[in-house]
Amino acid sequence: MKKILFITVLSFCSGILFAQKTLSVRDESNQKAVAERAKEGEAIVVVRSPYDLSFESVTKEKEKDKKVTPYHVEKDGQLNVYHLLFSALPKYKDRKLLINSEGYKTLTQAIPLTSYEVKTFYVWDEKGKGAGVLKDLINEGNLLFNQCKYDQARVKFLDASESFQISPGSQEEENAIILGLDKVDQCIEAKEKAEKLFNKQEWLAAIAEYEKVLAMNPADSQSKERCKTCKERFDNSPRVITGTVTDINGNPLPGVNIVALESKDKRKNPRVATDASGAYQIKTTHKTTQLIYWKDMLDSEKTIQITGDIINITVR
Repeated sequence: MKKILFITVLSFCSGILFAQKTLSVRDESNQKAVAERAKEGEAIVVVRSPYDLSFESVTKEKEKDKKVTPYHVEKDGQLNVYHLLFSALPKYKDRKLLINSEGYKTLTQAIPLTSYEVKTFYVWDEKGKGAGVLKDLINEGNLLFNQCKYDQARVKFLDASESFQISPGSQEEENAIILGLDKVDQCIEAKEKAEKLFNKQEWLAAIAEYEKVLAMNPADSQSKERCKTCKERFDNSPRVITGTVTDINGNPLPGVNIVALESKDKRKNPRVATDASGAYQIKTTHKTTQLIYWKDMLDSEKTIQITGDIINITVR
């Protein structure tokens, strides 16, 4: 009876052992930016995973340290992000991190560390990551994009791209990832250009870049406001209109009065008269769209549209 019981228990334990799944790990230290810095003699290990993890470490002497407790844990969408602090003294250069998760075999990862170093690892199950996480990452990327958080959205779409390579989803999901990254990158690029042009006071060129952003994301209120500001500043920026006034035979006409129609009150508008060669130069702003001109008090005023900085007039 005892023998039968022993065999039964052994079989049960063996079943549990063989039922355990395997985790995979990838070093992402050069791919993921971590906004923290270790101190002298210390190193930081960041572990990102869609699973609940616990940690231990072992030294060269095969002596387990105390359970490693993260000093900070946060959520990044569907991912848990664990921040671990270790001594980076030379005697610990052969340290290995033991990563545990319920239902999985213990994963052992070598972590040779140096002072000030920050290493980042991504832990996942190649067979069990699941399409649900992929879909959630895409949805989170789209939500962040609509909120105009383009850098954060880009991270989500990159995570989705990595997830797709590990556990491919549908063609629709692949297209959504490609489209998401494309529109995010275009918005980031256009906004960076627009801001540089804005600071250089190149108003029209800045408007063109902000409009590219708005074409992809009409909800971008900052780009809308910038467009409005650029338009106002361009309209009120000074410009000089030059040209000549001639008769139908091409002869210059001196003494022709020219007014830039900035307001309805003609007395407040800039006014000049052509010189002996029929030339004129008048200062106004870009919001001015018309000039009016006449030869003398007996002539009726005529209007001409401003189409550029050089306006030649023929009096008929």
